[in-house]
Amino acid sequence: QGGGRAVAIVDPPRSGIHHKVVSALHANREIDRLVYVSCNVETLVDNAVRLCSGEKGFVPVGCLALDLFPGTVHVEAVVVFERKKE
Repeated sequence: QGGGRAVAIVDPPRSGIHHKVVSALHANREIDRLVYVSCNVETLVDNAVRLCSGEKGFVPVGCLALDLFPGTVHVEAVVVFERKKE
């Protein structure tokens, strides 16, 4: 089963998404695209490694940095992932 056309959007706190959420995203085969909005690129990298791991994981296909806070060092990063092909 699976192979749906669902898109999940996550906008976690600065600490990133919980490992149980990563497991749930891997397990839900209806999700074929994931949009990750991050205010912390360090936790984004950690989460991306976990999201891309395993055969049920995702692959990054696009990334964009948005400067929503001019005059500061903070940016929002938006990464689009697609489900790995079986």
